[in-house]
Amino acid sequence: MQGQVSERTGFLFEEAWSDVDPESARITAFEEARQVNKLIMIASESVAPPAVRAALSSVFTDLYAEGYPAAHTTHESEALIGDIPYQIAYHERYSDRRYYKGTEFADLIEALAQNRLRQLFAPNRYSRNAVQIGPDEIQANVQPWSGANANTAVYLALLQPGDTILGLNLSHGGHLSHGSPANLSGKIYNVISYGVSPETGRIDYDQVEQLAHEHNPRMIVSGASAYPWDIDFARLRKICDSLPRRAYLLADVSHPAGLVVAGLFSNPVGIADVTTFTTHKTLIGPRAAAILTTNESIARRIDRAVFPGLQGGPHVNTIAALAVAFKIAQQTEFDELQKTIVANAQALAETLARRGLTIAYGGTETHLLLVDVRTIPQKSGVPLNGDVAARILDLAGVVCNKNTIAGDTSANFPSGIRLGTPWITQRGLTPDDMRTLGGIIADVLLAIETYPHIERNEVAARGKIAPEALKQAQAAIADLIRRRTVGPPEPAGWPEKYCPPPEQIEGRKLIEIAGRRARAFLDEATSGNVWALDAGQAISVSLFDGAGRDLGTLGILRRSADEFGMDHFVVASDAGR
Repeated sequence: MQGQVSERTGFLFEEAWSDVDPESARITAFEEARQVNKLIMIASESVAPPAVRAALSSVFTDLYAEGYPAAHTTHESEALIGDIPYQIAYHERYSDRRYYKGTEFADLIEALAQNRLRQLFAPNRYSRNAVQIGPDEIQANVQPWSGANANTAVYLALLQPGDTILGLNLSHGGHLSHGSPANLSGKIYNVISYGVSPETGRIDYDQVEQLAHEHNPRMIVSGASAYPWDIDFARLRKICDSLPRRAYLLADVSHPAGLVVAGLFSNPVGIADVTTFTTHKTLIGPRAAAILTTNESIARRIDRAVFPGLQGGPHVNTIAALAVAFKIAQQTEFDELQKTIVANAQALAETLARRGLTIAYGGTETHLLLVDVRTIPQKSGVPLNGDVAARILDLAGVVCNKNTIAGDTSANFPSGIRLGTPWITQRGLTPDDMRTLGGIIADVLLAIETYPHIERNEVAARGKIAPEALKQAQAAIADLIRRRTVGPPEPAGWPEKYCPPPEQIEGRKLIEIAGRRARAFLDEATSGNVWALDAGQAISVSLFDGAGRDLGTLGILRRSADEFGMDHFVVASDAGR
């Protein structure tokens, strides 16, 4: 009856995920299988430990906590932060700085994350620099949702629209948020780019100094997303201080943050005015970011820029996961992980170089390396690009990304691929395994044959690899995963393949072929006029391999197109072939 109130006692929707939404649960199962069955070498990705993921799904996800923790908690010891009776008594007497109430425990979890982060990045923990700064001298903001947001907050706090900034050129390993024209930073500020020396493959600090004195920037941005060497923050500090109007130095160590913690990369805290980084790369935490400074005035401006200037309420569940990740990063095993990540990257680079591949920038001392695939000789005369190389490596079972390198003009079809070792190191691979993996990667890259493809009246580079070479690489990757990696096995019932196995009828396999290019594919691979088939019609054809050899007879039935207009065919094949 209209207006009748339900008799149920609550609306918590406590059913299992697979019962509430089987579609998204199934997609997630495929993603979990992908992560188990491939070697993921995206340099900006890592495996969040189970404890981090548990914190992400905790009840803190239900809170709205605009504002910041009570001021007294931000520099208290971890023991005092965990003294719940004391903290609750204090909160009931003085409350906090949040806009909503009910955030007393959000205060504590954020203060815990801040405290642990200051401990990790205090330069006297592992000092590659002369600067000695205690944790209490560091101000930490753990609310940014991403690295780009963290950098934008720093710009908003310290710069005016139109101010000049110096940042590393994107094609030389820089980041979008360091002044790319496609990013907010390149639209609001006057950006001057510096680069790497073609002779050394290292940042050209003399060029930075020359550009700084020529353009008198308000800020120099250091850090990179695809640069494999350490950074001389002290040199950049001297350049900033030498200008007529002292420039700010922003150090973005998103990629090597875990290496900084382990003392394997220079620590900019205390040298740079502000340090930013993401927490989901070498720090193996949740997807988030943090901002550090030793200047209290700058810290207050940054806090206001993050909230309310740029973001609304923080993701408290993510901050809880950060606290867990920072606890893990205090362990000696974390330092060992970082050392192995670097050793693996160096072993991989050496192996690929011995196979004749060109390592961009000359090598690596971090968690990543870049391969210049355009230098691989091609019979067609069409150079291989990073997009094609990354796509074929993914088919083989190695997940990486295309990447620009010095001299590139297109981010869509760059000259390089970027390979990172955090994820595969977490799964247990060693430098010896890198030599095996490097051989597989080299075999794939050297087996790719390029050819020109006309697309929108332009010639684009495409690539192919012989099925035998691809299958051999797939088997080698599967064997390496099976023998050497750790991690969750696929539970029973999980999908073994992206597509279901072919049905069989009277000794023949029935294979469904569908998609926008299904007709073109079958027309190219068989002897029949597939284009002439109407829905419901069938034809008997010969099947050819890549060399034009006759592999036998197929039956092809055209079915009606689906709701998306995609062609559908059923192919009957000899099961023995």
